[in-house]
Amino acid sequence: MNKKTWIIFFILSFMISLFCVNSSTFAAEKVVKYRFGTASFPGLPTHTWTIKFSEVMKERTNGKYQIEAIQERKLGGDKDNIEMVGAGAFEMGHSSTAIFDGFFPDLNALQMPFLINSYESLEKVFLADFTQKLLTALEKINLHPLGLIENGYRHIGNNVRSIYKPEDLKGIKLRVAETKMHQEIFSALGAIPIPISYGEIYTSLKTGVINGTEINATSASSEKLMEVLSHFSLTGHFFWPSVIYINKNVWNSIPPQDQKIFEQVIVELVPWQIALCKDKDKNAMETMEKRGIKINQADSKLFFEGSKFIYDKYMNYPAVATFVDAVKAMQ
Repeated sequence: MNKKTWIIFFILSFMISLFCVNSSTFAAEKVVKYRFGTASFPGLPTHTWTIKFSEVMKERTNGKYQIEAIQERKLGGDKDNIEMVGAGAFEMGHSSTAIFDGFFPDLNALQMPFLINSYESLEKVFLADFTQKLLTALEKINLHPLGLIENGYRHIGNNVRSIYKPEDLKGIKLRVAETKMHQEIFSALGAIPIPISYGEIYTSLKTGVINGTEINATSASSEKLMEVLSHFSLTGHFFWPSVIYINKNVWNSIPPQDQKIFEQVIVELVPWQIALCKDKDKNAMETMEKRGIKINQADSKLFFEGSKFIYDKYMNYPAVATFVDAVKAMQ
């Protein structure tokens, strides 16, 4: 091979190698965009978490995964998001675990009355292997579960009177989530449970369709419910987790090394999100006091006695029983 041929060969080889480098760089920098739908409004810990999660994922993957948070029910409510992500209309979302009662009973385990008794225990539960096992029920509806986030302890707000014991609920039309378990609990406690969607609470209180709602302090604040409530009674009957999910087909298309990043980020954010929830809970209570809402401590023991019958029913479901026993053992 003469000198001229060597030079041409070298130039061609260099150009080919340069093209290969540029091609691999382009592939590595390919951006993957996912839409993340939620029913959360500004002020809720879950709303703040969704923004934080999007930011951390973009940073941790050097911009490869860009998650667009579409919140405030712009893509629909909790149930809408579940169905649409399962169908592949968009890629990700989070929804209150209570809403899954309409699909299967397993996730009711997370809202068994007075089971998880502190934010410290809640953090441990969120990170426990037995909780992730419980969440695998979502696979039945083409969703892959990624973890849990929280909105805060649930109490009872109303515009009739302070609630100290279950008897005080008599005659009060109380909004409950659209789940049979919650309807059964509050009916047994003496209220008139009225299942309506989350987005209709404010109007229903203002027009008298309902007199009150079981709710967490941060939701009462973010949805402006403080304008139509005069009493807030601290029962702490259960927490209000939301499960984070992704379309199962989308998840299976993500390279294993990237799946690990998703999982790691969600685990890492749990302590931060629980602390955020506690802080927002406290601030919401202080805001209510300033607005003149009467806050009182209810007798939680009496509310537990009035609602523990629900264990007899739901402990018949193996997944619920396993979870309840594991939480009790952990606490």
